[in-house]
Amino acid sequence: MANPDQLLHNARYGHLLKLYNPFRFLPASGEAAALSELVALPLAASHNLKVFTLSPRGTDHHFLVKHLDWDSRYFGFDCFQIEMVLYDHTDYRLLHEAVELFVRLLPHGSYTSFTVPATDIMMMQALSGSPFLLVEPRVNYALNLRGVSPDGFLVDDQVDLAAIDDANALGGIASRCRNPFDRVHADPAFSTDVADAYLGVFASESVKGFADAVFKISDEKGVPYGFLAVNQPVVRLGYRVSKLVLAAADASVARGSLSALLKAVTAWCIHQQADYLTTITQAANGAAIRAWEKGGFSLYSVTQVYSLKR
Repeated sequence: MANPDQLLHNARYGHLLKLYNPFRFLPASGEAAALSELVALPLAASHNLKVFTLSPRGTDHHFLVKHLDWDSRYFGFDCFQIEMVLYDHTDYRLLHEAVELFVRLLPHGSYTSFTVPATDIMMMQALSGSPFLLVEPRVNYALNLRGVSPDGFLVDDQVDLAAIDDANALGGIASRCRNPFDRVHADPAFSTDVADAYLGVFASESVKGFADAVFKISDEKGVPYGFLAVNQPVVRLGYRVSKLVLAAADASVARGSLSALLKAVTAWCIHQQADYLTTITQAANGAAIRAWEKGGFSLYSVTQVYSLKR
């Protein structure tokens, strides 16, 4: 099996590392040393990462694939994630052939997802007409917090940190406040009930440790009707970067709750000395986009999520 570290540090594939860099908003993140720190090294060290080399017409294509343990246990079938495909040519038909060969390797009953940056035009063209389905056009945002004071974010009295006792209530919010555009709800591989339940469990587990902090917003009776989960900052290129994990709110109770929650989370991130806060949402999710942009976030990349259920 090919060595992922050697492949990822091969100059032939350097242009792909730039495309798949999840920290493109950081200054100087496109330089070779930065791409090694941000993309190559973390990916090569990933748990359960395997390389599948397929060579239609004698041309190598290296599929870097990770087995998703938690998802596999939860759904009861193997779940994989393609992290990247390393190739060095400009023929989308040849790349399509490699994708078709890869599909034949997947176990029956398995589920595979692949998040492709919109700048990897070749890969998107190669996936067209393959068994993979486009399930989520995704927009990626970043908020620059350097030099920003938490005093500028007035926290609503109805917003507070969630406790373990709130796990079931917040899980219920995530289940019933369905977002038809998120990956699992938009994917025909999952029924609506399965997608609802999955988001509910993910929200509950976020309170229990999936996320580092979860903020809730409650009505006048103290009953939660929305939440926003966030992670502690991690250091990348010397900058401290936090990210939002999951959000849901019942708009029938009150509007503007995402913005209220975001103010509290942003203030918390500043206290955690975060330099940046990142988030994602779907291109079709106008409510979330309005909330993030109102909160000062800027778009830095667009990605497309594909999936295949064998």
